[in-house]
Amino acid sequence: MIPLFNKKVMYKEHPKVGVYGFYIFNEKLVNFFASFGVYIGSKRNVEIPKIIFKSEEFKKRFLRGLFDTDGSLYFDRNNGCKKPVNKVLGIKLGAVSEKLCFQVFSLLKEFGLHPVIKKPYKGKRNKNPVHCVLIYRKGDIKWYIQNIGFKNPKHYTRWQVFQKLGYCPPRTTIKRRKEILGQQ
Repeated sequence: MIPLFNKKVMYKEHPKVGVYGFYIFNEKLVNFFASFGVYIGSKRNVEIPKIIFKSEEFKKRFLRGLFDTDGSLYFDRNNGCKKPVNKVLGIKLGAVSEKLCFQVFSLLKEFGLHPVIKKPYKGKRNKNPVHCVLIYRKGDIKWYIQNIGFKNPKHYTRWQVFQKLGYCPPRTTIKRRKEILGQQ
């Protein structure tokens, strides 16, 4: 960033999720993102930029990026069986913007999926309610992964382990999942 803005970049590590972030304070950079509809401050009224609706490819790429950053691939236990393991797969997006969630819900419906909107729950430190969109049907999840997919290794390795084992062990790291997959 120094060659671009002549500014020092502040890095922050998030080891729990295997991510590095950075801070840079620059008005030009803020204005650049604002030109795409990305603003600083509260995200309670965020919506999908209009340009995204112009093509199917934009919609798919937008959904991939949004779910990679703010979504999760999760596993619930099937408590109805004798030995409950995390075999019930779901894809979830949580956001404080109700409008964003309804727009994502509509995009997923456009692709023929059957998403569900869950009742909002209190977010971190009881700040803002979190609105959720879920994809839980097996066929919908398979279509999503084949046609939209994940680029985030956090999600993709969970999917690969699920494909290999039929479940994903809870609280595994990306490194551990790669070991299970024989990628280390």
